[in-house]
Amino acid sequence: MVKITKASETDAQLISQLADEIWREHYDGILKQEVIDYVLGNFQTEQNIADQISRQELTYFLMHLNDEVVGYSGIEIKDDELFLSKLYLKQKFRGLGIAKETLSFIEENYLNDKKKSISLYVSNNNEKSIEAYKKMGFEIQEEVERDLGQGFVGYDYFMKKEVGKNSIDK
Repeated sequence: MVKITKASETDAQLISQLADEIWREHYDGILKQEVIDYVLGNFQTEQNIADQISRQELTYFLMHLNDEVVGYSGIEIKDDELFLSKLYLKQKFRGLGIAKETLSFIEENYLNDKKKSISLYVSNNNEKSIEAYKKMGFEIQEEVERDLGQGFVGYDYFMKKEVGKNSIDK
């Protein structure tokens, strides 16, 4: 069974290390190396993550399996929805239902009458993740071009899951 814990600022270094490992493995072949380096160096640093947690911009979670941290997630709590900013697992732990359990945890603990949906962006070349999100009830809303800064552009799908629609099996 997966254990999901809320991360604190003291976990920022671990999360940054996980990001480096997971991004370099998962996005190789999906994104150019320069984009991976840019994202990790500008958005997934220990300091950036600690700042996001301290300013309560994102709520981070660590996923544990058999006393090993196997991934991390981050959500932004908005007025009427939750934005799933991050959901990353180490390669050998994908396909075990951990992402599904994490989303169930988020739904159970963070969705309410005011927050009626969960949304996310996923690279339009990230076929395995797109299919996984679809299985968990997300639908593609639109294809978007996102300015990442310094001339880098993300070509993503904006996906959304309405509360109660295709809900995740508990």
